[in-house]
Amino acid sequence: ANYNFPTLMKMEWPVYGNLTMNYSMDKMVYFETLGQYRYNPALMIKTDVGTSVHASANGIVKEVYKSSELGNVVVLDIGEGYEVTYGQLDNITVSVGDVVEMNEVIATVAEPSVYYTMEGSNLYKLTKDGVVMNPMDVLP
Repeated sequence: ANYNFPTLMKMEWPVYGNLTMNYSMDKMVYFETLGQYRYNPALMIKTDVGTSVHASANGIVKEVYKSSELGNVVVLDIGEGYEVTYGQLDNITVSVGDVVEMNEVIATVAEPSVYYTMEGSNLYKLTKDGVVMNPMDVLP
């Protein structure tokens, strides 16, 4: 499977729902649960617990881990230095080294971690060579 991410290619949404919080690295936004302003390196997409989470692009699973902030996490290497991080997951169906195709189900949406109880369930982050970038630049 070719997982090189052509720079002009669009990705697909991992879940469908309203944006609870947009990417914001140029100005701080208010996180209701934490009661503080922070930069937001991700999109937060509101959706129901149990909703299937799909791979946004072809890739290889680079990491699967748990964190107090993001809950269960899958990191997908989609080529050319691009990585997609999915947080707040449950029922993860992929393992490190797995090759996944765009739209393949990789997990379901979990209850949000204690960091995001007010904001909703899904976190989604895109990086290029380790630097966060706005996923809206490549989503349809």
